Amino acid sequence: NTIPPHGNQPEPSQSTTGEPTEAEMLQALKGKFQAINEDYRDLKNSCERREFQNNPILALQCLQLYGATGSGDIAFQVNRFEKLTCNQLGENYYWCEFIAQIFSSNRNVQSVFSQFMRGGSTGQGRFLRRNGKWIFMSMEE
Repeated sequence: NTIPPHGNQPEPSQSTTGEPTEAEMLQALKGKFQAINEDYRDLKNSCERREFQNNPILALQCLQLYGATGSGDIAFQVNRFEKLTCNQLGENYYWCEFIAQIFSSNRNVQSVFSQFMRGGSTGQGRFLRRNGKWIFMSMEE
């Protein structure tokens, strides 16, 4: 499914089976990337303020960020999303597979993405319904 431009997203509707709908999964995945984008913005700001001077871990993170991007600027967005299947793991808790095409605002990163994810890539993750909202969690979390 192609996502309409500029946030004209369909309202998520409640699934009759209890599992997340495609629209709910998309919203959860977008929420995850929004948090990732905020983390990268915060890291870039810390690097620009030279906060790495007495922090070797931050220094390595800054080297990675600027080495990969060339500029420190990076953001991700979901351009395409399709729900494949979900299996219930517990109450309000599902393991789902989907196809997602992720776009990066950084040309260096996007060129790598384009090489191995032309039409999108199959993804998997856990979806947890908490306080009426679906949350996406990768397998590593």
